[in-house]
Amino acid sequence: MSAIHLYFWHFDCDFSINYTMNKLWKNLGVGAVAIVVVAFFANPTRYMQCFFDGLAVWAHNVLPALFPFSLLGALLTNSQKTPKKRGLFGKLFNTQNGTQLFVLNLLCGYPVGAKLVSQHTTDKRLALKLFSFCSSASPVFLIVTIGANLLRNSTATIVLVASHVLSVVANGLLHRNDKTTKLTCNFNLQQDFSQSLTNTVLSMLSVGSLVALFFMLTSIATDLLPTALTQNNFFRFAVGLCEMTNGAIAICQNNDVFVSTVLVCAIVSFGGLCVLLQSYAFLCKCKVSLWEMTKIKATQSAFATLFCFVLALIFL
Repeated sequence: MSAIHLYFWHFDCDFSINYTMNKLWKNLGVGAVAIVVVAFFANPTRYMQCFFDGLAVWAHNVLPALFPFSLLGALLTNSQKTPKKRGLFGKLFNTQNGTQLFVLNLLCGYPVGAKLVSQHTTDKRLALKLFSFCSSASPVFLIVTIGANLLRNSTATIVLVASHVLSVVANGLLHRNDKTTKLTCNFNLQQDFSQSLTNTVLSMLSVGSLVALFFMLTSIATDLLPTALTQNNFFRFAVGLCEMTNGAIAICQNNDVFVSTVLVCAIVSFGGLCVLLQSYAFLCKCKVSLWEMTKIKATQSAFATLFCFVLALIFL
């Protein structure tokens, strides 16, 4: 076989494999949508209520912890100027404005970090690098919603928060050399208070709608699967990988503090598909793929699980 024939043979094989995989995923997606539609119309009253239950969970547990700090972060972003010095986290993450982005993301939580990244760069590789340390849950959400309402253990809450923050730092260090050029962020976007408020409200509504949707979808999956399968930690963890708040609630119901803390830390640090879609809504303009974002969040979740397991063994 000549070199030319060999090249086209490999090209045809690669094209055939990619075409087959794309067709498979498309068929799986169509099948999943069909199942959801049939299940919904089979019992619309129940699943409409599940959707409203998801909105209630968002309104009572997520919105109060997220909205004030998201608005504050937007106002701070508009008032900041590009600093001349890189700062501590800028040096750690090899990024000129890393400190500002890291602090604002940590203060505001999902998905504000992704929104900040999308506002200040359109470079794909740089956006992924920034996303590695600009994607964390709000400390208020971790302390109030998870710690006070679910774990109900102050020591476990401290372990959870510390592990989560450490995982964000470790993930940023892991990807610090992915893009070595300096970042010059335009922190002075000249938006007035009305624009900041409107953008924040729209962001919160998008978060709430996705939380409610995934709440309904996990309820459909729970009803379709056998009870024995849905009453174990594997399924609860899978629910958390779809929507972290619902998964955290399920995990904390029937587990001891040690197991609950470690599993909740893992899913909160990953964020779940719901958070990934919220972040992707902002980062898609940077040509970032959902799969690339998922890989970055997977490494962060792995770091968080390791840190939380060790700290929980010591203090719990």
